Amino acid sequence: MKLLTDTYPAALQELLDAIEAPELDPGQERSDMQDKLKALTVEDLFAEPITDKELAKCCLSGLWLAFNYLDTSHDISQSLPSSSGSYWHGIMHRREPDYSNSGYWFRKVGDHPIFKQLPEAVADTVASASSDAQALAGNWDPYAFNDLCQANLKGGSEQALCKEMQLIEWQVLFDYCYKGATA
Repeated sequence: MKLLTDTYPAALQELLDAIEAPELDPGQERSDMQDKLKALTVEDLFAEPITDKELAKCCLSGLWLAFNYLDTSHDISQSLPSSSGSYWHGIMHRREPDYSNSGYWFRKVGDHPIFKQLPEAVADTVASASSDAQALAGNWDPYAFNDLCQANLKGGSEQALCKEMQLIEWQVLFDYCYKGATA
């Protein structure tokens, strides 16, 4: 998987290359990745010294979530009171799916810096989609995205689109946290 940051340590790059678009539900835990995730420390993720330990932990939460280990991701993100920690927490609850709890955590996120990046990041993906999806390319709204995912959870016509948008959201948030952890 290609992210916005160009280089990662080998242990992290191997994990990133194995990430697929996430399901709109909890999905199946990727047992082929469990040992690699368990062996991974926050320090293994970064080639440079960590200056923001909480953002580094956000990356770890995101990785567990990417491989459908929602409980482990939840345990990590729940202990992170920052806007980014709440964002990972909100995504995890959306995947459960527990949309009202997800909304609660998105309220704690506030106006996250990636909300400015996400519209451009999803623009090509939603170009021929419904007006609800296209609206997200103009202004990222995590509540509207929750609604779109909920409407397509059980095989809606835009289920694949929602999965792709979740992957893009994951990529942008992961890059934000990764860069911020060593800034």
